[in-house]
Amino acid sequence: PAQTNGQTLSVTATDAANNTSSATTTTAPDTTAPAAPTNVQVSGDGETVTGKAEAGSTVAIKDANGTTLGSATVAADGSFTATLSSAQTNGQTISVTATDAANNPSSVATTTAPDTTAPAAPTNVQVSGD
Repeated sequence: PAQTNGQTLSVTATDAANNTSSATTTTAPDTTAPAAPTNVQVSGDGETVTGKAEAGSTVAIKDANGTTLGSATVAADGSFTATLSSAQTNGQTISVTATDAANNPSSVATTTAPDTTAPAAPTNVQVSGD
């Protein structure tokens, strides 16, 4: 099978007389993207995003305009917690990607921030004479 995930390979050469060289090693390129982050949740106060992704990868959290709100390195157990630059508390859609050490990005996972922002007070309120 194709070796596309940074595997270490051992290579030898054998001649017609069946003499085998010493082994040398090489590393296959890592062209395999990590899986999309899972279990992605925005905290109740909208200040952090947690989830699971490939250990050692970097997750980036972005708003609907593509602006980066935060990032974090995924722990050895696959969990991450990213602190956001601004709290997301108005039902915003958040996207999360994981990028591995070889710079392969995952597909996007999305989640919705909690909506804890009260609407503006009504203005120009009038009671009709009816």
